[in-house]
Amino acid sequence: MATRTIKTLEGKQYQGDSRNFIEQEEYIEYRVASGSSVKIPNSTIAIDSQTKHLTDFFPLTYLTPFLGLGGLILLGGLVYSLNFPLSDPLPPPLDTWKFITPADHPCPQLPTLFAQPYIDPLTNYIQTHASQFLLSHCVAQVDQERLKRCQHLKQRYKPFSTIQLRKLQKHYTHSCPELIKELTSP
Repeated sequence: MATRTIKTLEGKQYQGDSRNFIEQEEYIEYRVASGSSVKIPNSTIAIDSQTKHLTDFFPLTYLTPFLGLGGLILLGGLVYSLNFPLSDPLPPPLDTWKFITPADHPCPQLPTLFAQPYIDPLTNYIQTHASQFLLSHCVAQVDQERLKRCQHLKQRYKPFSTIQLRKLQKHYTHSCPELIKELTSP
């Protein structure tokens, strides 16, 4: 026996044998066991699902001539034990869903990363996590810190001697390429 479930936008649920639901043009009529009926307007239906059981596909009466009585009893027990729904259960209501955004995801590594004085670990963090959507706000914070440290280098070593410029090129080309390019251009 197929089971039909209808949930309305108001949160009411109607569930029963699918033969008790009669499709009309503007509504679905659900006949209750007591003989009364409920008219469910199509515009108020949020979820309409139907669950079929294994016995809906393999009625035992069709197999009787081929199996004999013993085989039919054995098959009947098997079908009864495997009588599971063939559809997924209804999803939870949308108001109970939890949507995760990058702002919901913490950045536990940032205090440790910002506490150390070097720039390359910041660059490595950016390169490692740039493609991870949930860490995008963490990567943006690290990128701001890296740019701030590169600008600090520019102000700290002004004016540059040739030796200082070589040191900067050696140690900061990986993390501050724009700064090095700016300083080495004529």
